[in-house]
Amino acid sequence: LKFLTQDPTARNSKSRKELEPAFNKLRIKAASRVREFVMQKIYTLKRPKTNVQIVQQGNLLKYKSFVGFLREHVPEMYHEVRSEYMGVMSRILASHFKLYIASMERMQMTIASEGDVLGVHHTDNSAVSMISGLFSKAALG
Repeated sequence: LKFLTQDPTARNSKSRKELEPAFNKLRIKAASRVREFVMQKIYTLKRPKTNVQIVQQGNLLKYKSFVGFLREHVPEMYHEVRSEYMGVMSRILASHFKLYIASMERMQMTIASEGDVLGVHHTDNSAVSMISGLFSKAALG
């Protein structure tokens, strides 16, 4: 069909003018079917416990030419499919990061307190300061 728009003799031909409405109907029909098909593949990502990587590689990557068709012939539908995919993926990734952060916060623990570390200066009358006072020069002298 690119031939009809690029070649000057084909562009001005009577047969092109007769067939152009049928081509447009066919393009719109094909685009709507492709849109529905790709949207179904995107909606499979919304299911709980779905392995996103397998769906992306097994289903979506296999049909990337369909998305290219939408991009070239019906940009409005392409932008709709693209925004839906971005919305679904952003929700999935946000939930994964929330779970990751929550699990990291549960694992967070105190590594060492002041009582566990040597050489910590204490200003109060704790056991450490009393023991260090026993071994001072005044006490030994």
